[in-house]
Amino acid sequence: GLQGVPVIGRCNDDRIDVLAIEDSPVVLVRIDGPAARFDGAGEMVLEIRRDGTVVDANETALTWLGYAREQIRGMALSALDAALSPAVHRRMIAALDAQGAFRGEGRYRTRGGAEFPVDVVVQQAVHGAREFLFVLARDITDRKRIENDLAAQITERRVFEEQLQVAL
Repeated sequence: GLQGVPVIGRCNDDRIDVLAIEDSPVVLVRIDGPAARFDGAGEMVLEIRRDGTVVDANETALTWLGYAREQIRGMALSALDAALSPAVHRRMIAALDAQGAFRGEGRYRTRGGAEFPVDVVVQQAVHGAREFLFVLARDITDRKRIENDLAAQITERRVFEEQLQVAL
């Protein structure tokens, strides 16, 4: 990894590192062979193909989503991300082609059917003729709850201020 930047995941004996830079995961590529799993990463990491098919997932993703490795391989990413419509998938691929990365939010669905919001970064890495697409997902349930609480407080304050103006 880069000096002073924490490595949050590692693949194939240091061939690919996932770094957390300014609280955003970034893939630093040093590939000399095929990709494997990022089992050391604390965040969910999935390798996908351009068509959205899951190639592999790290242990964190398997645990959060409730699948065995054999079950998740070959699944459509849209089966795991309820927010991944065909239009969003097209925008993701366009961003990967233009900038090599895509960032957005998703709604991951567990094997049991529960859903939770995630911050998603899709990072492209190319080595020779091989393209690697990595989805790094972070649960943002707490952040969404706080955002909703703040929005409700702002609304309550506006209503109070409007009622106070009427009373005066």
